[in-house]
Amino acid sequence: MGAWYWGLVKDQFTADNEVRKRVAEITKGKTTDREKVTAVYDYVVQKTRYVALEFGIHGFKPYSCTQIFARGYGDCKDKATLIVTMLKEAGIPATIVIVRTGLRGDFGDSPASLAPFDHAIAYVPSFDLYLDGTAEYTGSTELPAMDRGALAIQINEGKPKLVHLPDPPASASTTARSVTATLGTDGSAQLDWRGTASGVFASSWRVRYHADALRKQHVQEDLGGDLSGIEVTSVEANDLEDVEVAPDLKVRARVPQFARRDQNTLSVPVGPKDHMVAEFASLSTRKLDVRLRSQNTQESDYTIKLPAGAKVTAMPTASESQTPFGTHKVTVEQVPGGVRVRTSVAVSKTRITAVEYTAFRAWCEQVDRALGQRLVLTLGGGK
Repeated sequence: MGAWYWGLVKDQFTADNEVRKRVAEITKGKTTDREKVTAVYDYVVQKTRYVALEFGIHGFKPYSCTQIFARGYGDCKDKATLIVTMLKEAGIPATIVIVRTGLRGDFGDSPASLAPFDHAIAYVPSFDLYLDGTAEYTGSTELPAMDRGALAIQINEGKPKLVHLPDPPASASTTARSVTATLGTDGSAQLDWRGTASGVFASSWRVRYHADALRKQHVQEDLGGDLSGIEVTSVEANDLEDVEVAPDLKVRARVPQFARRDQNTLSVPVGPKDHMVAEFASLSTRKLDVRLRSQNTQESDYTIKLPAGAKVTAMPTASESQTPFGTHKVTVEQVPGGVRVRTSVAVSKTRITAVEYTAFRAWCEQVDRALGQRLVLTLGGGK
């Protein structure tokens, strides 16, 4: 099938002078092949719109590189064709890759057929790098979730190879949140919040927060899930148009009811809300596998600055786990004027079989208990 497909598409990978001129422009000053790969990928992702005109044979066959370039738009196989051709003009071998996206699942390798495949991307052998030209706001190293672990065929100019696309480790897709909360005796808090995202999370952050006019509103909406009633006063962001740089947000805010007050005590959250069971294991039993979108890590670092005269009555308990499904860790320490709690949850398996589900759900419950802990304070003066 791969040999047949190459026979169908091989004439589409031909550049003209306009394509060559553009490759020279975007790679000017780039001294390494890796820089040139990034330049070509960023150009195709950001300057070529996704439009699918899949009429007749073009449901399977990309348009020619020159047509795609001149139009400035194309579908997945068109964008892959443009990436591959431009890279070859830059002296970097690449090939088109036909993909069956992850949520469709695996299938047998016979009989050979193009029908089960629904996507196309590019592959650069010298860097073992897959590039999805349809993934707007996604960096060259941030393979989209739908591609991760998917079954695919590298066409390799008629010498096909059946592969599974990479499924990067949990450490490659991380959200990290750092929060400094200065508590008032009424349970309110002034917050300095910082968040970063990498890997599979980065593109959604860029999409969500790139518009200056809506950024503050979106941050307030998103943080409101964990911090009810939050009032965002300022938001700073790095260059969210640069898909090769991890998104980084800095937020200042006030939360009127950050802590729960009961007479002269405050109960204070010290991390993200418990969410594992609700998000991944809401059913008591399963007959089918659970399919998670990616391996990933979620980190938080909370520093709670205590009101004057307040004393710690109950501290969260440090804990950790290591399982086939992932790990978690909670560390707790007293710091000058307050308490610092750091949490990390890494999910390292993306398919949980029905047989494994009971153990997986038990681990999710364990993590939720660790995340759901609170810091309890007694206020001075009994007020």
